[in-house]
Amino acid sequence: MNKSKINHWCVICGKGYHACNTCNEARGVDLWQKFTDTSNHYRIYQIVRDYHNHIISLKKAHTLIMKCDLDGWEDFRPNVAKTISEILEYEKTKKENRKNVVTLQGM
Repeated sequence: MNKSKINHWCVICGKGYHACNTCNEARGVDLWQKFTDTSNHYRIYQIVRDYHNHIISLKKAHTLIMKCDLDGWEDFRPNVAKTISEILEYEKTKKENRKNVVTLQGM
């Protein structure tokens, strides 16, 4: 098997990689190599997909994505980076809302 022959592109970062289609089909399961170049990117894919399809809430997506390695997320495919940015804003918005509540209560 020629591992240097690119036959897949990561749905998260867009990087080309090689994955053995025959091996994946023989196992009869959807393996992360079909969609992404790393298992971490597959986890990100699942979170972004589920959030986008309204299967999980923004809060749940934030909790899950914070457990992933997000190094270089700004350079991911534009639609993925946009969704990750939206998910990461959840914590910032939550903190701002708490600050505003405390300020209003102190008046």
